[in-house]
Order: sequence, then structure tokens, then C-alpha cells
Amino acid sequence: MNKKTLLSIFIYIVLCQFFLVGTTVASQENLTFTGIDRLVVEGSFFSVEVAGYSGRSVEAQIIIPDRIVAHGVRVLHRQANSELRFGVEKDFLSGINLRPWESPKMIFNVPHEFEVNINNSSGKIMVEGITSRQMQLQTSSGAIELKEISADLELSSSSGKIRIERCNGDKHVGASSGQITVLESGGDIQAKTSSGRQTYEGIRGDISAVSSSGAINIRDQEGGLNLESSSGKQEGRDIRITENSSFRTTSGRIDFDFINNTDEFTFDLQSSSGRIDVGSTKARGKVMTGGGKILIKGKSSSGSQTYR
Repeated sequence: MNKKTLLSIFIYIVLCQFFLVGTTVASQENLTFTGIDRLVVEGSFFSVEVAGYSGRSVEAQIIIPDRIVAHGVRVLHRQANSELRFGVEKDFLSGINLRPWESPKMIFNVPHEFEVNINNSSGKIMVEGITSRQMQLQTSSGAIELKEISADLELSSSSGKIRIERCNGDKHVGASSGQITVLESGGDIQAKTSSGRQTYEGIRGDISAVSSSGAINIRDQEGGLNLESSSGKQEGRDIRITENSSFRTTSGRIDFDFINNTDEFTFDLQSSSGRIDVGSTKARGKVMTGGGKILIKGKSSSGSQTYR
């Protein structure tokens, strides 16, 4: 068999795989529930999507590719009073590679005022348009995406990204290598990552963030800041500080541009070998300057500190 024939066979296989996308045969089940005000989902490797709507019932749609159904995967549900629970009968796949376009799904339309609790492993979680007292979402390698949520949030992911957009309420967010992004949101934030970058923009509330090698980047924030990192840099622009704040790093750089006038601050800054720039002061070692009511504490080792 010559090279031209082998190349033709290879191209044919690639094209076959390409045209399979979107044509996967799947089983679909549509369900309706009434009298429900709380949804609990153990989604495993399923993608779970929840959206608030103006209706009063819970509309559920379960989509599972037939190739996965053949391996014994089933979705079970149970209603107990006003709580509805969904789970996967077989929460792992042995001897089958799950193609990206074959992701099984659980899709829910729920009333706007509703409680949601989701625990996944590799499955993605998407929630939008819901008001609740509290919301708990957890996944391992799957991403978490939230939009237009009004609730106190407890979010956890390992390598999956977490993205929060236009969500009001306090937020406790944890990730390892996964990135954390919070945009145009109100409420205090507590976040912790290892190598994952943290990005905040348009925040009205305090931010307490801990990172190892991941950078912390903040734009357009009003509130207090308590930031701690190792080698990850801390950077902020258009920041209005309203209460005592602290910045701590080892080798990471600290660089913040405040909306406040510097005479609103008292600076207590310390560095081992890193340079300190604050106003017209440029120094190393320890700097105490200013007489404002808001205390800014900064501590670094080899990382520089700049406040303007």
C-alpha cells in the first residue's frame, strides 16, 4: 500500500469523525414536576444546566447518547415532598472513551426563586437566572458557570474553571489549578487557588483572596482587600478602598492604582529585598507614611510593592 493510499485512508477516517459531530444518536426523556422548591443533582460526568423561568413547575430534560446507554448508564430521580433529587445509576464508564460531542446532559427549567445543590465530578455545571438563599455547586474537572444569580454561593472545583457573572451575594470559591473569574457582581468574596489565576472586575464588596503561583488581577472594585500570594503577582486598577486592607507576597509583585487620594491612607509597608514605591517615597526595608484613616499594610520578600 503506497503513501498516497495511506493518506487517503487517514483523511477519510478524520472526515468520518468530523461528520459524526452533531449526529450522535441519543435517548431523550422529558419530565415535569410540580410542588418543588429545591433541586439536588448528583451529576457525575453529566453536564448539568439549570435556568430560571417564569413558570411554577420544574421541567427536566435528560439526554444520553445511545452508545452510553448501552453501557448501563441511567438517570434516576426521586421526589420527596418539595425536594427533587436526580442521580446517575452508573457514575463511571469502563471501556468507553467519551467523545466531546457525546456529553450526556441534564437540563432543568425551574422557577426563578428556587434552591439548587449540584455535585459533579467531570461534568460541567451552568446555572442562570435564579434567586435563592444559598447555592452549593461542586465539581472536580468540570467547569462552573453562573449568570444572573442572587444567592450566597459556595463553589468548589479542582481543575475546572469557575466563572461568575452579574451575581449578587457573598461568595466562597475554591479551586486548585482552575481559574476563578468574577465579573460585575456584588457581595463579599473569599477565594483560594493554587496555580489558577484569579480575575475580578466590577466588584462591589470586599475581596479576600489567597493564591500560590496564580496571579490575582483586580479591575474596578470598591471595598476592602486582603490578598496573599507566593510567586503570583497582585495587580489592581481603578480600586476604591473603603476599609483597612492588606497585601502579602513572597516573590510576587504588588502593583495597585487607587481611585482614593493617597492622603486617605496610612501605609505600613515592609520588604526584604524588594523595592517599595508609594507616592513620592521610594525605599527598601520598612516604610511608615501617611496619616489617613484607612490602613494599608503590605509585606513582601523579594517582590516589589507599588501603590499610587
